[in-house]
Amino acid sequence: MIKKLSTFLIVYLVFCHISFAWEGINIKNNSLVEIGSGNLVREGLIIEFYEDGELHTGRIVTMNETSGGTELVIEDLSKENKEKTLVMY
Repeated sequence: MIKKLSTFLIVYLVFCHISFAWEGINIKNNSLVEIGSGNLVREGLIIEFYEDGELHTGRIVTMNETSGGTELVIEDLSKENKEKTLVMY
């Protein structure tokens, strides 16, 4: 019984975590950023994200853990390949 409960709890927590969007800010202009739940966030991969409600496509250049969250440097493919630094919480 305890093993079933433990397995259920682990599966539930994993799927709940996956289903949420990841929120943060663009540190240059403090705009709100949201990365949807369908994106795998790893260096070199292409993701879709919303910045102040506008859909963008970007390539993750670097990804670093910081004390305040995770810092992502993204090449915004929707905006003339401009690099953006995002802090995600």
